[in-house]
Amino acid sequence: MNGELVVENALSHDGMRSLHVMSSELVNKGWLDCIPDAIKGQDKVEIWEDNMRFHHLQARWPAREVVPWMFLRQPFPVIRKMALWWMGEGWTVSAAMAKAAECYALGTGVDAEFTWIRTIPSRKVEGVEFDGMMLIQASWVPAGFVAVGRGGDLVAQVPTFKRTPGHTPALLMGKQEKLGL
Repeated sequence: MNGELVVENALSHDGMRSLHVMSSELVNKGWLDCIPDAIKGQDKVEIWEDNMRFHHLQARWPAREVVPWMFLRQPFPVIRKMALWWMGEGWTVSAAMAKAAECYALGTGVDAEFTWIRTIPSRKVEGVEFDGMMLIQASWVPAGFVAVGRGGDLVAQVPTFKRTPGHTPALLMGKQEKLGL
């Protein structure tokens, strides 16, 4: 994949992975190996040459992977690792939970403790343990996905800045009291 530039490799708020690669030569189609086989047919792939003779490969597919997820909590946003798993047609919540838990364990080396889902299925009860994980309703989970992880696996605290008149931004990492915030 020499001479290729990854323009975008991102996960959107709706759980879709986007990949955009460009090159002055034909883009290596090996990039398509990033798309899980089980999702083939649900993906959108475009390959084209632009007016400046640059070659592009752009793909978008529903995530089934361990991802960092940012929670906007006070006083600092927090990033946690979780497995985000698209259920797709024919998947039960239990089957998606099991596959997401397997993905999480393989990606992090620890077992998941929680499953988050946008809408609790009628035959399940929030706060009850299923397959060793507590099921929790969460509006931040993209529709059609389950997310599994642990409650305390903090990846990073994202520092925030406060701008005061006439001063440069002050990094707020446990210094709120000193700054009178």
